[in-house]
Amino acid sequence: MKTLLLPVIFFTALFSTPVCTAQDEDVNLITEEDWNTIIPYLVEEDFANAEKVSLEFLSRFKGDDEMSDEAGIVRYMYLHTIGGLVGNKEISKEEAEKKLKGFEGKVIITPFNKYKTKGMFNYLSLAEDGKAWRKCATNEGATVIYMFETFEMEDKLLLDNADKYEGKNLRMVALIKSVGTGGFAMPRLEVTYSSTEIWDMEEEE
Repeated sequence: MKTLLLPVIFFTALFSTPVCTAQDEDVNLITEEDWNTIIPYLVEEDFANAEKVSLEFLSRFKGDDEMSDEAGIVRYMYLHTIGGLVGNKEISKEEAEKKLKGFEGKVIITPFNKYKTKGMFNYLSLAEDGKAWRKCATNEGATVIYMFETFEMEDKLLLDNADKYEGKNLRMVALIKSVGTGGFAMPRLEVTYSSTEIWDMEEEE
């Protein structure tokens, strides 16, 4: 089933396009070797190691670099990792919120995700009230929920014309508005983003 394969390609597809920043002439703070280190942990859902590596990567970004594209990509990896640890009950909801304290207002950039109107797990779709996009991130088998994500759009046309993105693979850029946790039997992260825009879109073949 294609739905269940999505988490496997979730991060492997992340770097199918180059990372471009406003400081293209500067040396990237994350090397190709770094990417090759963390992506297997994410694909294998080895969140303990993914957390250690992504946190170390995040510590490299200081000052203006904290809002760079690279930082946004790594920060989303870290969010996903903490969601995985919470969902798998490897850390408590309180521990997760403590780890993510101070993330509000910081930029994130997602991997490619497919927009699907009737998608349930690991797809982008329009929320029932039509006021935002949403995504429910899960494990490979869609048996463990990692994260409920709400994307508040910068351009309201993305809400009014959401159907035009049906079947398209999109990468989103946004600011973290709030981070919390929810669920009891199935704990998870609950993240809301503001100022969301499409950062990249795969052209249809």
